[in-house]
Amino acid sequence: MSTLPDNPDDWPRDPFQLLGITSQAETDDVRRAYTRLVRRYRPDEAPHEFQKIRAAYELANQLIELRSTHGPLSVSAEADGSLRVQTTGPSSEPDADASTDGPQSPQADVDRSFPHSRHDSRNPESPASSASNPLDAAWNLARNGDPDGGRAALLSLRDAAPHDPEPWLRLFWLHVLVPQLDRERNAGDWLLGGLQATALSPRLLDVYCDELRRSPVLVRSDAGDSLLAVDAPRERLFEASRSRWRAAAYVNAWERIDRDLDHLRTRLMIDHPDDWVSQIFAALDHAVWSSQDGAQRLASRCRHELAGFRDRELALSHEYERHAFLLELASDPNMSANEPMRRLIRNSWTSPIADILPDFERLVQEWVAFPAGALQTVTSFAHASPVGFDQLWRVMRQLPVREELRPSQQRVTDLGPLMTQYFSTLSGVDYMAWRSSFLEFCLQEVIWPEEFVEYLSRRPSWMNAGPAAEEIVNDAVLRCIACGGLVFLASMG
Repeated sequence: MSTLPDNPDDWPRDPFQLLGITSQAETDDVRRAYTRLVRRYRPDEAPHEFQKIRAAYELANQLIELRSTHGPLSVSAEADGSLRVQTTGPSSEPDADASTDGPQSPQADVDRSFPHSRHDSRNPESPASSASNPLDAAWNLARNGDPDGGRAALLSLRDAAPHDPEPWLRLFWLHVLVPQLDRERNAGDWLLGGLQATALSPRLLDVYCDELRRSPVLVRSDAGDSLLAVDAPRERLFEASRSRWRAAAYVNAWERIDRDLDHLRTRLMIDHPDDWVSQIFAALDHAVWSSQDGAQRLASRCRHELAGFRDRELALSHEYERHAFLLELASDPNMSANEPMRRLIRNSWTSPIADILPDFERLVQEWVAFPAGALQTVTSFAHASPVGFDQLWRVMRQLPVREELRPSQQRVTDLGPLMTQYFSTLSGVDYMAWRSSFLEFCLQEVIWPEEFVEYLSRRPSWMNAGPAAEEIVNDAVLRCIACGGLVFLASMG
């Protein structure tokens, strides 16, 4: 793991070197390196550094895709600051009959400034392109050294079919790859323009939500101010609002949520009151966690809006009960005693599980490294904030568990002799004194506490020798830590 210079202009141009990984890294390595760096260089605090990290992340993933198609690659820096990528496998050898002065095979020298096609942020198409496809022709024009010409061609296609998301998507990726093409607009503005022109096309909306996760500052773009005013299906409006509001809360852009609510109010309040109330609660989900003036004003506005819909409390009882629990959770002063747990709980309320995995990893790393300390910390937290621990345990139970880590009868049977030996040392030992050792044993042997309960229930002769199964089942703190620790160990392979 390398240390980057203080001046980002001195950072390596090679994306793998910048991320601190080898050129043989895989996509999971790139993701972990990216996550590690953006924790240090947050987009709202270090936007220049973040953009460099994000660009390296994108390019590294593209290179890995290219490597899977063409074999090993070599990366070198050109005099103009660009990167030259060449294949080093058999496909890069020149044809024996070809002139050494002529152009090399396309597989031998690949310009990674322009993928062969960028329909979306995840899956570039195969190198085969169709000259009869105007979009591919425009893209290849830019790819082959004329980005201005490619941009002009894409703009013509956009003007000819403004409701088609494909020209907008290509324009977005072109400006991501060559930002100097337009000094007045950034790449995100093209994406936002396309979303408004296409009524939040799912093709563009997926990319926009992904970009907001990677770079929350995109929500500050003025081009998105009227995004939720477009005449689009409600489910698309709600998907856009969820992503925008998560990003806005992350960068404290509370005024963006307020303006989005203005647009949704016009669309929903009269004709779809239940949806309108649900959106108010969604905004409150973010606002109640912050003490900033903007967040407090937003929360006040939401409560004022809700006051006019008291007749919906019965029909939306689940929403009101959920919000009551959230208020109790967010206002609990004891929640602030442990910031890592509070951050995980807060983010679990407003983000999908996949987005909170970095917070989970930071917290559980400490648990796995020091189980005894984890028991003390989480037990204290559970006593001080029962409502906070309740949500923490709920989060842990929702984490994805690899199939081989799920409790199985076979694993218990296989580990029976080891467990028997372990329990034989516990005769007469108080459960609380044994608790820390038990947790460490679970993590070390990758055994769920429930598996111990199952084992004990089938061996009555051991019930009096060790702690009762009921104590294990009722020890929510121990089971919470074990659950998080085992999921973390599984993710590390």
